[in-house]
Amino acid sequence: MDDNIIIRKCLAGDREIFEVLVNKYKNLLFSFAKTIISDHEDTVDIVQDSFVTAFTSLNKFNPEKNFKTWIMSITYNKCIDHTRRRKIFLKYFDKLKKEYKEKTFEKKQYENIEDSNLFKPALKKLSNKERSALAMQLNLNMTADEIGNVLNCSLNTVRVHLFNARSKIKKIMTSSMEPLK
Repeated sequence: MDDNIIIRKCLAGDREIFEVLVNKYKNLLFSFAKTIISDHEDTVDIVQDSFVTAFTSLNKFNPEKNFKTWIMSITYNKCIDHTRRRKIFLKYFDKLKKEYKEKTFEKKQYENIEDSNLFKPALKKLSNKERSALAMQLNLNMTADEIGNVLNCSLNTVRVHLFNARSKIKKIMTSSMEPLK
């Protein structure tokens, strides 16, 4: 069934039909959000929140647009909000940890489990838009035009994000590899 037909029925009062859209897009949104937010539980929460937002905002949806890109835009924005809140929390946590170390004169080094993995640290050095654009292209096989609709930017800007993402990853990966002897 066409997304616009489902949306019209939902707006006409058949709220249970929205489940068809949930079932159609839940795996796509989860995969997309997981590339930005690595925590499983947070990703599940973001996807659920995205559907709630979409459902409560259906009257604002433009039927001339693609529902898939609209719901992905909502999910992307939820991921960015989550990332911002997490950064604020981590800064606060790091400040507390530093104060604790100074008070206890503890010089212990904390290890980051992800440091052993070569690729994840490289992805973390990308901007949110670069990482998102790359994930949408590689994991979801989306076109640059579709990515532009999700990120709300022009086709050329998407191409710049993809180019920068690949360049940064290549630079990080090659600089971290030891030369062969």
